[in-house]
Amino acid sequence: MTELQPSPIHSAQDHPHRHPDRGWAGGATLIVIGIVLLLTMLDRSEILSVILLLLIGIVMITWGLMARSAAPLIPGGILTGLGIGVVLLRTVYINAIGTTQGAVILLALGLGFLAIMPLTLIIQPTTHWWPTIPGSILVVIGALLALGESGLPMLNFVGTFWPLTLIIAGILIIWRAQTKQRT
Repeated sequence: MTELQPSPIHSAQDHPHRHPDRGWAGGATLIVIGIVLLLTMLDRSEILSVILLLLIGIVMITWGLMARSAAPLIPGGILTGLGIGVVLLRTVYINAIGTTQGAVILLALGLGFLAIMPLTLIIQPTTHWWPTIPGSILVVIGALLALGESGLPMLNFVGTFWPLTLIIAGILIIWRAQTKQRT
C-alpha cells in the first residue's frame, strides 16, 4: 500500500506567470465581505441589507482591478448591477408596482453584465464579449417592461420568436466556417 504524500506548497516564484501580490487582494476581499456581512446581521436599521449586494459587488470589482484579474470582475459587475437595482427599488422607486419593479432590476442587472466588458479592458488588452449576450437580453426585456402596457405586446412577440436568434446564430456559424475553409 502506497502512502499519500502531502503536495508541496508552491510560491509565486514557482509560477512566474502569476502576480505575486494577488493573494493579499483575495484575502482582503474576504475580510471586507465578512465585515460587511457581520455588520448587516447586527444592523437593526436595515440600511446595510439594502446596500449589501452593491457593497459586495464594489469590493469584488476593486479586488479584480487591484489584482489585475478578470475573474472577480465578473461577479463584481453582476452583483453591482443587481445591488444598484435593489437600492433604486428601496429608495427612488419605493412606490413602484408591477412591471416597473421588474424593469428596474432587469435594467440594472443587464447594465451590470455589460459593465464587465469595459472593466476587463482596464486590466487587459482583450475583453470578454460574452456579457453582451445576457446583458443585452436583460436590458431589452427591462426596457420593454419599463414601457408598461405598451411594451407587453412586443415582449410577448420576443417571448415567442426568440428561437429565431438561435437559428440565425447557427447559420452565421456555419457560414463563417465555410468561408474560412475556402480561404
